[in-house]
Amino acid sequence: MAAVTRPINPPSTSSHVRPFNPRRDMGTVADLIERCFVGSLDADGERYLRQMREMAQTPGFLRLASLGAEMGGMPFIGYVWEQDGKIVGNVSLIPHRVGGRLEYLIANVAVDPNYRRQGIARGLTGQAIEHAAARGALELWLHAREDNDGAVTLYQNMDFKERARRTTWHTHREFPRSEPPPGIILGSRRAQHWANQKTWLEISYPPELSWHLPFKLSALQPGLWGGIRRLFNNQFVQQWSAMRGNELKGVVTWQSTSSHANALWLAAPSSCDSELISALLVHARRNVSAHRPLTLDYPARQHETAIQAAGFYQHQTLIWMRMEL
Repeated sequence: MAAVTRPINPPSTSSHVRPFNPRRDMGTVADLIERCFVGSLDADGERYLRQMREMAQTPGFLRLASLGAEMGGMPFIGYVWEQDGKIVGNVSLIPHRVGGRLEYLIANVAVDPNYRRQGIARGLTGQAIEHAAARGALELWLHAREDNDGAVTLYQNMDFKERARRTTWHTHREFPRSEPPPGIILGSRRAQHWANQKTWLEISYPPELSWHLPFKLSALQPGLWGGIRRLFNNQFVQQWSAMRGNELKGVVTWQSTSSHANALWLAAPSSCDSELISALLVHARRNVSAHRPLTLDYPARQHETAIQAAGFYQHQTLIWMRMEL
């Protein structure tokens, strides 16, 4: 069991930590997050901040949010750090269940640039750990950008262990129109491909790392039950396979989403050759509308050259870290 880290003493007598109050803090925290992460927010991140500001202007919704904070995934629970009469730090907690276990994701750890290096991020993270432990959570998760050395070091020093690295890819408008390599046949995913596809998807999108994504493994299966689950989850998908002879080499799924970009889910063994992966992704891009961009969440360092060759660029790589409570 990891030691629970308590917040350090505040840097001055004029500072204190208190619970986040949606009715009072939503708009201010949105401004703080934007100030701290300017330049790294994508279209969905910007939409997230707009939603926070819209909620800040809806008193009835905020009253409801205050009553049911622990029930949803929006930033209704967390803590803020007040100093010099204003909010200069924030941490949010998102409860979720994986395999029936209660877990929390620490998110939106933000400190005003003028107040950094005073122990505020450590103090807020420690408060979040205590919150999760007091409610019986078994695990606590967070993620940090791979290039944010300061945050990664802080979390390592607080006993968070790296679990995985994942890269989010976005599409360029243009992409190659090349033909598949000789001997590779690209076509619709068939029912008999599901067993291998499911195995590869479970490796690339384990529940503890994909619960926040619009990814539902059961909705991708063929047949009546898959169709019912897609209907129930309001999901529309198209799927294509790559074959070499009689051997399945990979499957890609296109899924419509309510976000800025539609999603691709790639199912392939780590040993699959780059030329084939690139051809499969290009085939998917040729068969869907170009009006909306595409996003691909995938384990970092896997098939990078192939994904880039299909007209994708890296948006960010996140290090996922876990603490057992």
